[in-house]
Amino acid sequence: MNTLRLSDFHKNIQKHFSNLDNLQKSELPIGHISTYADGSKHQKISNNEWKEITKPKRDDKEEDRITSVNRLSTDEEQGRARGGRRAVELTHAAGRGATAGKEPSEADQVESVLEYAKKKGWLLDVDEIRKNNEYLDGGSEARVYLKNDGKTVLKIIDYHIFSSTPLQFLDDRIALHNYLFPETKLVIEGVVKEDDKLNFVVSQRFIRSASSTIVGPPLSDIVEELEKRGFVQDEDAFVSEDYVAFDMHRGNWVRGANGELYCIDSVIVLNTEDEGYGGERKYNP
Repeated sequence: MNTLRLSDFHKNIQKHFSNLDNLQKSELPIGHISTYADGSKHQKISNNEWKEITKPKRDDKEEDRITSVNRLSTDEEQGRARGGRRAVELTHAAGRGATAGKEPSEADQVESVLEYAKKKGWLLDVDEIRKNNEYLDGGSEARVYLKNDGKTVLKIIDYHIFSSTPLQFLDDRIALHNYLFPETKLVIEGVVKEDDKLNFVVSQRFIRSASSTIVGPPLSDIVEELEKRGFVQDEDAFVSEDYVAFDMHRGNWVRGANGELYCIDSVIVLNTEDEGYGGERKYNP
């Protein structure tokens, strides 16, 4: 009895369907146009020849090709992703024109971010934010508003206070904060232009304090919490092998109703050689 190996069986099946496909094509009139699953179109120009007349459909929008950033480690970039698609896309926009590892100037970054945000509809109206949300607090760096849902705050942040460029803000204040403190992640909602100056608008979960005071938990509790996360206090900074944390004062922490401590605002940077704390980390260009 003849036996047919499984591989030969598969070849025969493929040959059968190939012959069937060719037979169906041969019956089509010359000039017929077929549309393939990938969106490309082919026209029959003879009994044995087909010509591609349109390429497969592709979405050539730049933003649809932007999926990630690699300025930080793979794990740290998850923090940027937690900041939403706007955080990722605006980082790409700010980095346009970088050459040989050199970042664009601050002015070029600002221009690129504003131009991209305007194109995407992310250039927001400050007056609308003020009108539609309850003002909670504000200082030299940020103004904070409570949204109508009572669960989310909006912050209009002047990046210049703690960052030199938009890229630095997006790396440190968004990506690194969100990586280290995902429970209080900051999501980029858009940008605003005030007095010819770029400010970022972010949203954050509103955490109700267990205390009626507004000064925050005791500093000793903050130190203890940061030590649990691998930081050691060095005068006004908190240092780990990878990061340096600044501005860790009581007003930037909240003890929630569940008793947990939450960092609602931070200035985190990579522990690079330039910081002077013995670190060796580097930002990728």
